[in-house]
Amino acid sequence: MNKKSGNSIQKSILELLQSKRAADIASITDYVKDNCDGAARKVAIKYVISRSLKNLEKSGDISLHKTEQGSFARLTSMGRHKLRSLRLSENTHLMPLGWDGKWRIVILDIPESDKEKRNALRYILKKAGFALLKNSVYISPHPFEHMLENMKEDLELTNEISIIVTDYLDESSEEEFRKAFWK
Repeated sequence: MNKKSGNSIQKSILELLQSKRAADIASITDYVKDNCDGAARKVAIKYVISRSLKNLEKSGDISLHKTEQGSFARLTSMGRHKLRSLRLSENTHLMPLGWDGKWRIVILDIPESDKEKRNALRYILKKAGFALLKNSVYISPHPFEHMLENMKEDLELTNEISIIVTDYLDESSEEEFRKAFWK
């Protein structure tokens, strides 16, 4: 199995769990077989799915639970974060075509002790089309504030991330940003 197929299976599992409180392993297996791309579907046998579930649990993206009714998996906040990252890293991720006239400014003040979270957020902001405005201040015309609010909550960074949505920038700044985003 190649790494791309494994990521596709893990992404498929995370997407299913995102819409449910928990899912039994049998329904996860059926879902993955039905929803993976052609290459992944060929390798989506029980062993591969089982291995993907174990890897997701090991990395903290899901939690597995055994009850009298069967085995279940549940998405964790780290799993939601990983799913967002997987979606942003896809080449098929589309930026909105129209502009609503508002600018999104994100201010990060994440301490050195949370360096991993800070680096992950910077990466996600860049993949989402944000431009570095000043040190730890990013700007974008794209409406990703809801995704950022969810990340802020999931990563428990309520005081470390500020999100500003505005329709006003001074004239010269707005002209420069328009040039940068719409070359």
